[in-house]
Formats: sequence, structure tokens, C-alpha cells
Amino acid sequence: DSRTILDTGGAEKLLGRGDMLFLPVGASKPVRVQGAYLSDEEVEEVVDFVISQQKAQYQEEMIPEEPQDQPDFDDELYDEAVLLIS
Repeated sequence: DSRTILDTGGAEKLLGRGDMLFLPVGASKPVRVQGAYLSDEEVEEVVDFVISQQKAQYQEEMIPEEPQDQPDFDDELYDEAVLLIS
């Protein structure tokens, strides 16, 4: 219901599949726009295609390193909590 979100009517005239109302900052009424509609299946197919093209090349220096030492905890129940979840 566009009246709830945009404080104006108009959503009842939308066709669906990417048809939407856009309310620019400072505008008095929404603008009807058409966005690209992609089904979940289409998105998965595009992702699979991109993955199949080339293996990812990571810049190792951009990957954060895990801390080597464990931080000290003052919580007396910490060890029990670790045992509980492991």
C-alpha cells in the first residue's frame, strides 16, 4: 500500500515485475519507474556463469589475518561457555 509508505496513492496502478514508485528527495509526488526484474533463478544463473569464467584472484595482503594469540578474558564463566557451545 503506497499510501502507508509514501503517504500518497498510486501503487494500485503498478504492473509488477520491476514497476515501482520512486520518491526523490524534495519531490512532492512519486515518479513511476521501471527497474530490471530478475527472478532468483536468473540471478543464480548469472552468478554460476561468472564463477565458471575464471577462478577468483585474491590479493592476499587485503585479507585480514586472524589474531595469533587469544585475548585474556576476566569472565569467570568464559571457559564454561566455551565448553557449552563446543
